[in-house]
Amino acid sequence: MEHLRCKTPAMARKELWVYLLAYNLIRLLMAQSALLADQLPRQLSFKHSVQIWLA
Repeated sequence: MEHLRCKTPAMARKELWVYLLAYNLIRLLMAQSALLADQLPRQLSFKHSVQIWLA
């Protein structure tokens, strides 16, 4: 999210909300994965989790 692609303020807000939603969903997946692996969620890499999710 280096820059927003939308041109109107309303769409920029929507785009920002979508980024926040995606971030929180990935963090939720990380928390669930950490629970299954008997680890703390902060021990997992956010970037690696995104890469696995996209694969």
